Amino acid sequence: MEYRLRHRSGSYRWLLDNGEPIFGAEGEFLGYIGSCYDIDDQKKTEEILRATQADLVADVDVLIEVADERRRVAAAIIEEDDRRATRIADAIENDQLQALAALNIRVALLREQLAGDEVAETLDPVTRSVQETIARMRRLMNELRDPKTRLTPP
Repeated sequence: MEYRLRHRSGSYRWLLDNGEPIFGAEGEFLGYIGSCYDIDDQKKTEEILRATQADLVADVDVLIEVADERRRVAAAIIEEDDRRATRIADAIENDQLQALAALNIRVALLREQLAGDEVAETLDPVTRSVQETIARMRRLMNELRDPKTRLTPP
């Protein structure tokens, strides 16, 4: 058994006591034989280990909370970036694509007015360029709205 015993210095120390009864040839009880070991240092070490383990568990819990909070902040930042990218795409589409569409219409009207004139044919590359630019900007706006196509930091 383990127990505490008061040392002659007045302090209490932990002991490990092992003992067994001894019987004679006739079965009569002769007493006990055993030993006592001072395990006070071992008990103190165990207590330090328990306290250290508790501290480590508390530290891990704090680290988990910090990591969770950082994940929440990162998710909020990404969400805000997505909203901002959508707003930018909407603004570009509203302003620039409408301006390009208007330009495309003006070029088409000009071609109609110049129908039969040699100058009308010179508007073909302009029309193609405006239409290609409109298509390219629409692709860019879709990419800007789609978070999977945007570059995100690791």
